[in-house]
Amino acid sequence: PDKAPDAPLSSQEVAELMKMGSWRLGRLAIPQIELLVSQIEAAVRDILPDVQPVNLDEASTPFLYMDTMDIRNTHSMAHNLPDPEKSDPAWPRMQIENRVYESFCFRKLHIEVAVQQDGLQVLHCVMYPRNSFDVPILSLDMVAYNGRPTFAIVDPCPVSQDLSLPRVYATSVMSLQQKYGVVTNSDIPEWG
Repeated sequence: PDKAPDAPLSSQEVAELMKMGSWRLGRLAIPQIELLVSQIEAAVRDILPDVQPVNLDEASTPFLYMDTMDIRNTHSMAHNLPDPEKSDPAWPRMQIENRVYESFCFRKLHIEVAVQQDGLQVLHCVMYPRNSFDVPILSLDMVAYNGRPTFAIVDPCPVSQDLSLPRVYATSVMSLQQKYGVVTNSDIPEWG
């Protein structure tokens, strides 16, 4: 059924429309990384309505966006600088962009995207719960090379004293592994 013209969009619909539109590296990320970043941000907004960007101190500000073409972080639009030629000593250019959030449940939610001119791309996401919640640290990484994801991992790290995942998380992990035929402890890719 069609939505009424004035009906609000769901956060998933917003994610599909925006993708990484507010990220400097959005135009460079492969579609799989762009989609995963937008889905993570949408899920965080849906599940954690109190989520807020972390106000970083001035010393940390350069880590929001780093570019090997602007090591001293003096060019406000460095992401628009042209890439160096392969014969240039500055090749391959590396750009890294970070977002950091916090909420009542999570003391830190960190999303990082790295794009290197030679085809390497990385998505890194870690969510650290506050000590008062029985929630695992969640780490997610995807590595792509030449436009193709070559490695992905989701790792819920228990924080309980006996280092076990709460049953709801352990059951969910096993269910996802079975559904997608995920092999644990698989071989390391050639580049590893």
